[in-house]
Amino acid sequence: MFFVECKNWQKAVGAKELRDFELKIQNHRPLVRLGFFVAPGGFSRECITELHRTSRDEYAIVLLDMKAVKQFVEGRLSVPDWLEEKICQPV
Repeated sequence: MFFVECKNWQKAVGAKELRDFELKIQNHRPLVRLGFFVAPGGFSRECITELHRTSRDEYAIVLLDMKAVKQFVEGRLSVPDWLEEKICQPV
């Protein structure tokens, strides 16, 4: 199972919002091992730094900004291939 949270904000999402999302994943372990955090307005530098801290845990969080969403919509990759690319992509 995976979680998805979307923030349809003009401004970049900060570290606090990522920590809140991370807590939701932690509260549903071991069922949830993957989370997609979608923010068309992008992510702050602090949010990216916070994401690096979570990489030590037994779950993964993938950040998806507007560029990533457009890449999917305009691209030719299947959903599984696109997801695999995003999950394996370094931040």
